[in-house]
Amino acid sequence: AVAQEALTAGNLESALALQERTDVWFEVGQVDQAEVARVKSERIQAERDQLKAQQEVRRAADTLLLQLGEAPGQDITPEGDGTFALPAALSVEEHQRLAEDGNVGLALAALDIEDARADLKDANAERLPSLTVSGSVGRASLEDNAADAFAALGDDRGFTSYGVAAELSTPIGGRAARASRNQAQAALSAAEIQHDNTLHRLRSDVQLAVQNVEVAFMDVELAQAKLDAARKTEDSEVARLDAGVRRLDELLDARRRRVSAEDDVQQANQALALAHLELAQLEGRVDNLLDGSVR
Repeated sequence: AVAQEALTAGNLESALALQERTDVWFEVGQVDQAEVARVKSERIQAERDQLKAQQEVRRAADTLLLQLGEAPGQDITPEGDGTFALPAALSVEEHQRLAEDGNVGLALAALDIEDARADLKDANAERLPSLTVSGSVGRASLEDNAADAFAALGDDRGFTSYGVAAELSTPIGGRAARASRNQAQAALSAAEIQHDNTLHRLRSDVQLAVQNVEVAFMDVELAQAKLDAARKTEDSEVARLDAGVRRLDELLDARRRRVSAEDDVQQANQALALAHLELAQLEGRVDNLLDGSVR
């Protein structure tokens, strides 16, 4: 919205300059009153476009403030030019590896597999018998009364005793244990399938996103080339009109094409930014994408 406002401000400035030149051409008889009126209407349209752009800036700022939990109506000053700090050109496979390392959905799917494996391990353990072994070491004596027996523990009348015990337990309810184990195995299989589906879908989405970035980049180059041509055409029409070999309506047509080309460049850059953002979301690197912020 801020870039659009700047664009309309430039268009208004050029419309005012054209109106001033048209007044000069009218005084020397190069244009008639009807053409002067057309130039005036162009200037009024440029003023209207700038007003609409200013309103859009305010609306966009209020929308952002509300999303941030702030009161609308505050001034927001963008920092930077809204472009992205882009990594070096990478292949589709390299982008896919970045996405596999940084994608949150894929990481959650991997955690589901780990949880399912732990549940299956517990279910398998419930079906196995358990053997408990314990041992003990102590002192004993053969005295008849407690006092003598206690005293004998400290001299040669006492002797060391050893004890070993073992307990074997087998779980009952084998059918229930098997059902629990089968359920855990099914959950693991489902988690693995979900992970594979997420991985394949992610790779496909990344491939499409990379293609969208490439197409958007070519669209920017094409729009910029058309803008360069439109600007040269407009400058040429101005020079020819100064020389008296062109009509004003041809200059106005050239000016409209230049204004339209400028808007196309802005739209193409916005589409490129969105394409990069979609790719960055898949790769989990949105936080480091923007080269600038707002305050």
